[in-house]
Amino acid sequence: MAAQANAVRNALMVCGIPNDPIVGGPGDGIRPTQEFLATIGWTSIEDIQLTELKDIPNFVKAHNTNPQKHWECPMLMVRKLSALVWHVKDLARRGQAWDPAGWTAERMRTCVNKVLPLRQPSSRAEWCLTR
Repeated sequence: MAAQANAVRNALMVCGIPNDPIVGGPGDGIRPTQEFLATIGWTSIEDIQLTELKDIPNFVKAHNTNPQKHWECPMLMVRKLSALVWHVKDLARRGQAWDPAGWTAERMRTCVNKVLPLRQPSSRAEWCLTR
């Protein structure tokens, strides 16, 4: 179980969530990766596989609105975490096992482009909502 938790924490580090302990202040010694995982509840790769892409923005929002948090998760992280979820689900669809060493910054960039391609709004109303 500890190996799975480390794999999840390492995957979050590739996404850009720092793992260095916070120094000073009320969050002294807390690692942002552990704090984020405690908020969203991921403990294994299976938890990531069960996550829906539409839930990722809510995870980031839940973390950022938690009054006990010591680290703010940037909204850009939604794209990176969505890429991680998509990658894990894609491996499962193809019957391949998760290899933590396979989740690299390059793989993340590839997955970001696959899961969340930039698209043009389809209507004037939608265009106004995106501004």
